[in-house]
Amino acid sequence: MVGVDQVVAHLYPFWLVAETGSFTRAGEMLGLTQSAVSYQVKILESKLDRPLLIRLPRNRFKLSSEGEQLAEHLQGMFGNLKAILDGLDNPNIGGTLRVAAPVVFGSSIITPFLASFAKSVPELEVELVLLDGFIDFFGQNLDVGFCFGVKKDRYQGARRCFGSRIVLVSSQDYLDQAPPIKDFKDLGQHEVVINPDWRLFEQLPINPMAIQPKRWRVFNNTYAMIEALRCGMGVSFLPAYSVARDLAEGRLVQILNPLTDGFNIQTYCVGPEGSMASANARAFLDAFIQYARQRYDQSFVFGGA
Repeated sequence: MVGVDQVVAHLYPFWLVAETGSFTRAGEMLGLTQSAVSYQVKILESKLDRPLLIRLPRNRFKLSSEGEQLAEHLQGMFGNLKAILDGLDNPNIGGTLRVAAPVVFGSSIITPFLASFAKSVPELEVELVLLDGFIDFFGQNLDVGFCFGVKKDRYQGARRCFGSRIVLVSSQDYLDQAPPIKDFKDLGQHEVVINPDWRLFEQLPINPMAIQPKRWRVFNNTYAMIEALRCGMGVSFLPAYSVARDLAEGRLVQILNPLTDGFNIQTYCVGPEGSMASANARAFLDAFIQYARQRYDQSFVFGGA
């Protein structure tokens, strides 16, 4: 196994290449030539004994699967380091932190966390703003927010929290009177409950939007989707945390498990430039991720899982 001391000097150049998509741009940021940056990446690949980049004609490249995995971990590592260094100038925790979150995620996951967080960090007042869709930090005076499947360039700062497991569910009443579901192709015979924001699910191994069902049932709210499923209106892909209680209490049942075991969507905490480095944001997010690890290991995927 390669030691950290053998690769640490080469990790930052690789991460900059992955983040910028350019040897030239990474070199400018490091004060090195393009060839020197390329050499650093090649050394890292040699020490790890695996390709991190797939070289293409005209000095172009794309990340290999191993490169994507490493770059994602480095994003969190270097992002945390930057937050620590930036926060040295403002180490005090206190005041108000306005946090935005999708409606169901904020209601079912963050709200219970706030009860314990208020006791452990009473000097920080957290205001939770529930909304679905794009987060307007400046227009709504928000500090940080949670979102799913976000593109890195959509917000100025983004820290990966975990992957949210996605499950395929329905009511037993619906399944009892509908054709059997033994594979994803069988969904073509069924009524499928969707949300227009299902475009986020395009990153799943099976793209729900590519299904040609017997009938679409469209709702723009996850709570409404869940109620439709309880009423026997079809099947749906949903985050595991949103239906955990319904599954535990038998109102809904999971379908095609374990075929969906690898289905998850990345969850990020995002914010305008500088906000993620604040002592308040770090205290809140670090405590929340620890809380989620302890209570929601069936709903979220942490680390390299």
